[in-house]
Amino acid sequence: MKPSFMMLCSMVAGSKRRALAALAVSLLALGWTAPASAQGAAAFPSRAVRLMVPFAAGGSPDVIARELGNALGALWGQTVVIENRGGAGGIIGADAVAKAAPDGYTILLGSDSTMVNASFFQEKMPYDALRDFVPIGMIAGFPLVLVSNPASAYKTLAQLVAAAKAAPGTISYATVGAGSSHHLSMEILSQFAGLKLIHVPYKGGAPALQDLLAGHLPVMFSGLATAMPFIRANKLNVLAISSAERFFLMPDVPTVAEQGYPGFEVTNWIGILAPAGTPPAIVAKIEADLAKVTRSESYRTRLAKDGVEALTRTSEVFGKRIRSDMEKNGAVLRAAGVIK
Repeated sequence: MKPSFMMLCSMVAGSKRRALAALAVSLLALGWTAPASAQGAAAFPSRAVRLMVPFAAGGSPDVIARELGNALGALWGQTVVIENRGGAGGIIGADAVAKAAPDGYTILLGSDSTMVNASFFQEKMPYDALRDFVPIGMIAGFPLVLVSNPASAYKTLAQLVAAAKAAPGTISYATVGAGSSHHLSMEILSQFAGLKLIHVPYKGGAPALQDLLAGHLPVMFSGLATAMPFIRANKLNVLAISSAERFFLMPDVPTVAEQGYPGFEVTNWIGILAPAGTPPAIVAKIEADLAKVTRSESYRTRLAKDGVEALTRTSEVFGKRIRSDMEKNGAVLRAAGVIK
């Protein structure tokens, strides 16, 4: 009896299955497994993830990190541990991540301060922002507000400028650290207005703002998330906002540019980075999950209440922004005479 066509197909299929099974056994015997990066991405994260915030608790980056950590923790089913390690304008915390194991379990809440501006103000950087990190995604952006203690004589930007010109080198201002966008903002304003001010760096926005509220310093550029509760409680005067246009949450606050300094614009961005060498599959996994969080209405609404705009920017777009800001900010600082 000759085999039918269907019987022949079944015999061929069976032979293929047996051959594939034999091949799999042979490969396993030789120690072959699926690529480690693919295995790791499929299981990631299988334990707690450390999110490094290179500034003191309570500042704008910390507020954003805790919202993000809660959302990612719920998505991953794993704890996201927020570690605040301030100092040197964010350099200390960022450097710790640059030197961490490149496995996705230690990531950085980076900013324009740590990834761009710090290199202009530090003679020797312990890391290279382009070489030692992998950008994963940009997640937030916000302008800065120039605020003063209500007990000070500076109720407007014009009053601050007039007082600084009348007594050069006598007015102090706080920042979250040398090289921060807060520092950059005041340096550019000083050059635009011809001022000589005294820089007092802190380890984060919260301690700087505490001293401002206590009257130890009269003015500072602050992140909105840090300053907003005190602005709403009338515990701070708002002199100006650093964005090119007025901010939707504070439409009555004029920009620095429209108060006689055209071209002035400084905005903060926040993004997530990993140590160089982190497997591309794990980077892609985190990038996709960041997009899920930052596109959610609940997350965007929570950040907006603190004066922060939730952003969803890919790894590629984020990397281009870092490089372009290095060129743009460097050109601005050189033109203003802040750096050579």
